Amino acid sequence: MTLHTLGPESTAQDERVIGKAYHVHLLPLMAAIPLAIAYFFDLKWVVAVSAALIIAQGHEAGGRLHEMCIRLRRTNILLRQHHPSGDGVL
Repeated sequence: MTLHTLGPESTAQDERVIGKAYHVHLLPLMAAIPLAIAYFFDLKWVVAVSAALIIAQGHEAGGRLHEMCIRLRRTNILLRQHHPSGDGVL
């Protein structure tokens, strides 16, 4: 079977790609950074740092969307392997 999109070839590789994106230990730090900046610096620095963190979280959301696409791709490949004619799917 030829794959129509680029991506990992096996489920183990898929899970490694997906697992690399999780950085749960950074969430408390990212929440504390604007508070620390607000304590030591002016409002313009708080706004700048908060904007940078919002952009970083947007990038993280894009990563989660990519992860969902990888899993959807894997599901489609598995469905095609089990039902090559498409008969009886759902």
